[in-house]
Amino acid sequence: PAENNYNIIYLYNIADKKEYAVTDKWYDSRSPVFSTDGKYLIFNSSRDFSPTYGNLEWNHVYTNMNGIYMTLLSENTPSPFIEKDAKVKISSEDNKIEDTSKNENEESEKDDLVVFNPEGISERILRLPLPPAYYGNIYSDGKNIWYNRGGSTRVFNLDKQEENVVAEGASMYVAPASKNALFIKGGQFYISDITSGKANLNKAVDLSNMKITTDYAQEWKQIFNEAWRGYRDGFYLENMHGVDWNAMKKKYEVLLPYVKTRLDLNYVIGEMISELNCGHAYINPG
Repeated sequence: PAENNYNIIYLYNIADKKEYAVTDKWYDSRSPVFSTDGKYLIFNSSRDFSPTYGNLEWNHVYTNMNGIYMTLLSENTPSPFIEKDAKVKISSEDNKIEDTSKNENEESEKDDLVVFNPEGISERILRLPLPPAYYGNIYSDGKNIWYNRGGSTRVFNLDKQEENVVAEGASMYVAPASKNALFIKGGQFYISDITSGKANLNKAVDLSNMKITTDYAQEWKQIFNEAWRGYRDGFYLENMHGVDWNAMKKKYEVLLPYVKTRLDLNYVIGEMISELNCGHAYINPG
């Protein structure tokens, strides 16, 4: 997050130990994913300015600013939205010209999965020609981009420049390097190939024999420790309103052996954070 509370997407080069801003502070950007071919970084961003006038006052407002955007990681990667020249068939062998357009840059891009040129990266950001909306669960193989919009999974083909529905009323999730996708629809789970056509959601995953053994005493102790640590690391004042936060942990953790329900745990955590004497500090049921 920037100082204006807008999120900026950064890329970190592990070898050089440097970070590079892909987006800037003028637009809220989030949920970045690499395409599996390493050419694009695809993300959500609120930068679609389509003003509309309000009914009660003569003023314009901006709604539905969200869209899917992609940045070309390499300066040698052409935009998938460039108009393509018509193909001309040459019949005479004498007129056949050898294609020497494969340059050193293309060869070098084969060596590394991701080629990243930070110079001018913000100028290589492209908007997918889709209606403004919230898009979730983005995944791409470099040729297609899958996403969720309006509760359904859709796919946009970069070559054909068209959108199709993959699974009506279902959300798609794909793990890195996976060949299959997980779909969730109506509270049930389905496994299907990653497809640009209609996903096969005929048979739900059988969860009838799935069991979880929970050690509540250990779980409650972990929750207590995480709540304490969250305040230690995230409280807006480093001096914790003058409270010895380490001492507060010792004071209240002695009650953990007597916790018998999650409501008991909530009560102990609530008493601990109340020592800070601050507002807007809440406990959710869990």
